[in-house]
Amino acid sequence: MFYLHDADIRVKDPEYRKEQDEALGEIIASLEQGIVPEPSGQTITVHPRWLGAIALVILAVVVWVAR
Repeated sequence: MFYLHDADIRVKDPEYRKEQDEALGEIIASLEQGIVPEPSGQTITVHPRWLGAIALVILAVVVWVAR
């Protein structure tokens, strides 16, 4: 996903383009061998139920403050 969004940066920064192209090449090579590569970055995973609960709490606070 970041590869698609960073097209403008790759045009301006050849070193960044090289790093991204190499990383993408490694991912493709792994997939061709039948290996699903492990994520290399950090992600935050939140179960969808928690998102709903958080949204309800925020809504309750907004309603309470607006009164």
